[in-house]
Amino acid sequence: QDIEAGSCCYARGDDMLNFPGREWVEKVMPVHFVPRTESCSSTLIRTIYHADDPEIRKKAAFANTRYDGKPIDGEGNVLKL
Repeated sequence: QDIEAGSCCYARGDDMLNFPGREWVEKVMPVHFVPRTESCSSTLIRTIYHADDPEIRKKAAFANTRYDGKPIDGEGNVLKL
């Protein structure tokens, strides 16, 4: 309903300009790119909210993160969630 009314837009970080589905999105609403937010990992956020395994969600939610927002273990290694 918002798309049909033209009352929405799509905003995303400028670190992935050629995202999957861009062609379709641009047909139905304006696309705006904003500077990537340092220390924020969209992969980590998706894992916390959408992982099938509750233990993985919990591990992601309470993980320490490095400068770019990726989850790390106690030795600074990036976790494979």
